Amino acid sequence: MGKGKVKTAPSPTGKDGEEKEDDLTPIQPVPFMQLFRFYTTPDILMLLVGCVFAAIGGLCFPGINIAFRNMMDSTAASATSSDQTKNAVMWMEIVALTLGTSLFLAYGFVSWAASRNSRHVRQKYVESLLTQDVAFFDEAKAGELASYTAEKVNELQQGLSKKFAELVQAFFQMAGGFGVGFYFSWELSLVILATTPLLGFATMMLVKTVSGFEKGVEAYKAADAVATESLNAIRVTNALNVQPVMAKRYDSHLGAAEKEAATRTWKAAFSGGSLFGTMFLMYSLGLWYGNKLVADSMDDALKKYPPPDGLTDASSISWSMHNEFAAPYCGFYKSSSIISGSDSYSQCMCKLEYPAGYESPNCGCGYREVSSVGSLLGASSDVCMSGGTVVMVFFSVLFGGFALGQAGPAFEALAKARIAAAKIYKIIDRVPENGIDTRNPTGKELSFPIKGDIEFRNVHFAYGALNRKVFAGINLKIDGGTMCALVGQSGCGKSTIARLLERFYDPQQGGCITLDGVDIRTLKINALRDAIGIVSQEPLLFEASIAENIAAGAISSVKSSITDADIERAARVARAHEFIQSFPDGYHTIVGGKNAKLSGGQKQRIAIARAALRNPPVLILDEATSALDTENERLVQAALDALVSGGSRTTIVIAHRLTTVRNADKIVVLGKPGNDPSAGSEVMEQGTHDELMKLGKDGRYRALVGLSKDDNAPSVSSKSMKKSSSKASFASLASAENSQIDGKGFSGGKSDSYANLSEISKGDEDKKKKKKKKGAKSDKYEVKTSRIWSYSKPEFPLVIFGCFVAVVNGCIMPAVAFVFAEIMALFFNFDTDYMRDRSETLAIAMFGVAIAAFIASGVQGGIFGIVGERLTRRLRSHAFRAMMRQDIPFFDNTDNSVGALTQVLSVETSKVRNMTGQSLGGFIQTVGALGFGLGLSLSSSWKFGLCLLAAVPILSVGEMLNMKNLGDGGASAITDATKKSSSVVSEAVQMIRDVQAFGLEKRIAGLYDTLLIEPSRAERNESMRAGATFGISQAVTMGFYGYAFWLGGYFINKGELTFIDFMKSLWALGFCAAGAGQAAMFMGDKTAGNAAASRIFELIDREPPIDTNPFVESGDARVIPMTRAQAKESNCGTIVDNFSGSIEFQEVKFSYPTRDAPVLNGLNLNVKAGETIALIGTSGSGKSTAVQLLERFYDAVAPKSLAAKSNDSEGDLTSLVVPGADCGKIFFDGVDIKELDVMWLRAQIGLVEQEPVLFSGSVHDNIASGSPTSEASREKVIEAAKIANAHEFIMNMPQGYDSDVGVGGSLVSGGQKQRIAIARAIVHEPKILLLDEATSALDNESEKLVQSALDAVIANGKQRSTIVIAHRLSTIRNATRIYLLDNENGVGSVVAESGSHDELMRKGGKYELLRNAYDDK
Repeated sequence: MGKGKVKTAPSPTGKDGEEKEDDLTPIQPVPFMQLFRFYTTPDILMLLVGCVFAAIGGLCFPGINIAFRNMMDSTAASATSSDQTKNAVMWMEIVALTLGTSLFLAYGFVSWAASRNSRHVRQKYVESLLTQDVAFFDEAKAGELASYTAEKVNELQQGLSKKFAELVQAFFQMAGGFGVGFYFSWELSLVILATTPLLGFATMMLVKTVSGFEKGVEAYKAADAVATESLNAIRVTNALNVQPVMAKRYDSHLGAAEKEAATRTWKAAFSGGSLFGTMFLMYSLGLWYGNKLVADSMDDALKKYPPPDGLTDASSISWSMHNEFAAPYCGFYKSSSIISGSDSYSQCMCKLEYPAGYESPNCGCGYREVSSVGSLLGASSDVCMSGGTVVMVFFSVLFGGFALGQAGPAFEALAKARIAAAKIYKIIDRVPENGIDTRNPTGKELSFPIKGDIEFRNVHFAYGALNRKVFAGINLKIDGGTMCALVGQSGCGKSTIARLLERFYDPQQGGCITLDGVDIRTLKINALRDAIGIVSQEPLLFEASIAENIAAGAISSVKSSITDADIERAARVARAHEFIQSFPDGYHTIVGGKNAKLSGGQKQRIAIARAALRNPPVLILDEATSALDTENERLVQAALDALVSGGSRTTIVIAHRLTTVRNADKIVVLGKPGNDPSAGSEVMEQGTHDELMKLGKDGRYRALVGLSKDDNAPSVSSKSMKKSSSKASFASLASAENSQIDGKGFSGGKSDSYANLSEISKGDEDKKKKKKKKGAKSDKYEVKTSRIWSYSKPEFPLVIFGCFVAVVNGCIMPAVAFVFAEIMALFFNFDTDYMRDRSETLAIAMFGVAIAAFIASGVQGGIFGIVGERLTRRLRSHAFRAMMRQDIPFFDNTDNSVGALTQVLSVETSKVRNMTGQSLGGFIQTVGALGFGLGLSLSSSWKFGLCLLAAVPILSVGEMLNMKNLGDGGASAITDATKKSSSVVSEAVQMIRDVQAFGLEKRIAGLYDTLLIEPSRAERNESMRAGATFGISQAVTMGFYGYAFWLGGYFINKGELTFIDFMKSLWALGFCAAGAGQAAMFMGDKTAGNAAASRIFELIDREPPIDTNPFVESGDARVIPMTRAQAKESNCGTIVDNFSGSIEFQEVKFSYPTRDAPVLNGLNLNVKAGETIALIGTSGSGKSTAVQLLERFYDAVAPKSLAAKSNDSEGDLTSLVVPGADCGKIFFDGVDIKELDVMWLRAQIGLVEQEPVLFSGSVHDNIASGSPTSEASREKVIEAAKIANAHEFIMNMPQGYDSDVGVGGSLVSGGQKQRIAIARAIVHEPKILLLDEATSALDNESEKLVQSALDAVIANGKQRSTIVIAHRLSTIRNATRIYLLDNENGVGSVVAESGSHDELMRKGGKYELLRNAYDDK
């Protein structure tokens, strides 16, 4: 055989020899323009239109400030120029309307274009992903690849939607704001600009903290993982009594999460406080300096343009009329004792606008020299700086600073988008390493007829992901039309033969594989795979209808024309038609992602039907019956016999159990020479069964046969799976069945095509919705608010202090309004000395308010955030304990799925928190702001204040929408919209071999595209809604101030309001309404919170019929009683002192709450202490049900009672599990188990299942979890592991007993998992041991090890009672007594026969028939 260096399989990240890129390698972002690579022409047009309107929106902000300047100046002079006020207000409303419209169109179109682009990217990504070589998926993380369609594409979409529009708007807003500011006053602009970076940083921090406020932290994710793991394995959790252990683990993660959340809460609170504090600090500095500039300009103007002689002399002939006109406006400055400046009266006289006919003094600030540019901007060439100009410059630069802050998160989102695009484009642009691209297949077509001659020539191969050599120059020839069996120990490469033949991988080092003499690498990949059908040991079915799953087997050339009749014929060949018809929806029955609705045999037969529909020249059978019970194995084997004999096809049987291949035309034994584990496998022996057995005991095949427990007896497989010489086609085989479609099948023989996978799924979805609607509860579970607040009782002193701080915080905005109004009025004073002195005092006051705002906002947010987080922790902990208390029927209800329950823990508790802590703080702050602000406004002018009050709610709503928009990135809406489509990708990636083997790449991509239609529509609507919300919020806010200035000018013109009272009343209401809107954002959705509280407390208050009571009132673990006295004290049931382990079933009847069919109908069996009994029977005969009744997962229920209740108690599992009087009883040592403490009862039982579940953690912890009454020591754990034949492999693990087994035991093999489960079951030396066919799904070597461990456990049991649930009869030959359960007429199982093996064989009844069927004597 060929030796030498083995070349590994291609890496998913590059060609051979290239260094694999790991997670630490920095990703090079794509160039900016590449972000728009998949934009279509309509997308680009929408993007350009959106950007134009974003630019207009950005420029509207400085435009609003110009209008604001004009309104202020004209209102201050409204007694002499009311027309100017009206014009200024009209300009303000026009700009506000333009702003709202432009922002609506900008955010709507840009986001819509980004949404459309995301759909294009997702389509291209999925199309490329599904065509990648299997080696790529071996090394890449399947979950991560699937998540790219959601996570990474969402990052790309966020960077190109709202954030991109914000970036464009921010640029023009900043440029326009700074431009206007520097044009009108470069000095004031520079002063304000010096503090702008501080404001920009504060804004950026607020945006980041608010947008991330609801995002889960790692500790919460860890807690959710514990909840998911324990709920997924709820039967194991209950059987082991580890509910308190899981609750403790959950609490530990919640504690860490609370600490991390507290840090986030304080950070978010003080980020908000720093924004307001910084903004008010800028008010203080900017308005003080602006006031100085106004005063200096007035003094300079009066010196430069002095008043004419006699202007201020009332007796002057020339100016007497002017003095008389000015008296109402300027007389105050002439007579007041507080006026310190002697020029104030002159300043006022020069500034006035005199009526027509009066000579203008043209002095001081009244000097006029009109500039055309100034007129264009709405400003005259005043020689003095006006108060309106100061406000305009101040807010223009301030808004420019805000824009700078907004640009920070936008640039960050854009950077993330470029990195996300790099990762996505890398997959899209990747060419499969083996040169296969099913989108554009190249090569030769197969020549018909296909003989099926297969040859492997000097094939070398090693898996790159495992770095394990598989073949080192293997040579193998399989003649067409024959059956070839591949046998060997685990890891010898049997399944690799099939994968190489399917071209999931290619040979290395020059070897080749031929089909009918043609190198398969030269064939079109779709033609090659169409010629091959496969039935695997664990067939994976898609989450679709049964019909769709069968139709998936059709070859690519006829996929679109497969009819209902074709599908039914295939199902009949596979012996599947009968059970499919028994389902209410027949062929339209949806099988879930995990195919939970089907048994193992049913799944296998659907997989066989899928292969039969293809009628392939080459058929691969990968041990399709090993995990099935007796009856199902017989049915599936019969289906396989029909399929194998259906035509002259080449059949490759990959076998673990050698009894299935004895009559193959050729048996090929694969193995490693010299048993060197590092060497590649070779063909060690080949020939027929008889030829290989003649090689003697030194032969490999003979040794392998010795590992099988049925080595001396042929099975049903050996008799039936013989190569038929029949050349009958698939059509003739199908016609042998009764292919006529009956009334229960497809309607009327209609030949519907299955080209569109989504149609049946959609119909099923509609049915689910209707059923859910029909079964919806109308009564809401009432929860008092006081009960919710009781969870915050320890924090009541903190809450009281927080309420006081909230009142103070609420008064901040009115206080700002008062100081701001005083400063605004000061701009229009004519005593410059007073202006300077007073502005310093007011600036200091504003600085004090800034500090108060920072402290009050931070403390309030922090306090109520902490209160909310602690409430959430307690509520989550209590709710999780309530879940751990529930009985199994509760979890059988589809409304209580794992996803739904974990959502209660994470989402619903957050909704309750939002209506308590922050909500109370927001309410108190709103009351304080409105109360203080309204009082201040009405005290200044009750008439004007009342008129403004009517519009205040509109302003509050606008501000609330603005704050919400500030923190809402739209990510949640995008994520929710793509969940369903992402699950399709995840499923396809996990089943990539099946997808490629059956040529379903285009079909899955088409289904994915169909599922994107509704999310895309929803995203479009969300884009326009978000744009409209932002535009309206801005337009409403600006429109309010336009209305206020118009109204103020009206009252001032009538002499009913002074300018300073106008300023105080306006800003008091304006600022307090803004504060109320901002506070209201944190008040939460009370309706959603009440609904969430109702769901949570209904769960908490639920007392299950089978109540384990694992927790005492304090939440600590309840101690399992060991004496009757302790049991009486706990009041949770009695116990049996000196329990011996005897069990008795008396006339037990049972039906599952979620099913209609009876399972048991008077079961009687008896287990004496220390006996080993076996339960056998066909699938569905109730063997496992008996175990679940022993564990008290369910109580006996009479089928008639269930039927009577099911009509009027739809979905109410509690009512369905109430035992009837004639349901029978189960006894432990003569005591009815319903009287026993449930946790004590389960502590007496050790359970080993067919597919055991391990919890994440160490080997030691998993084994020790089997000891619920006391903590198992390391010595006791090791002793149990030795009995279970597990100690040796555990010690070979990296950390021995401290090695992590992974989630669900993913880091250990099936055989290792079984042996750990056995050790767990016996570590506390239970009186009862339940074994549920723990070896059926294992290969020969693993089965031998596990079976020897079970034999040791049973032998070591002494007085332990053991119940073995057996599928394979050879495992229970030595049982004390065998019970054969039979559900012959579908009315429920009973004991058909009982006795020892020999007794039952002598009877010659059903047991003998089962034994003869397997010939297992």
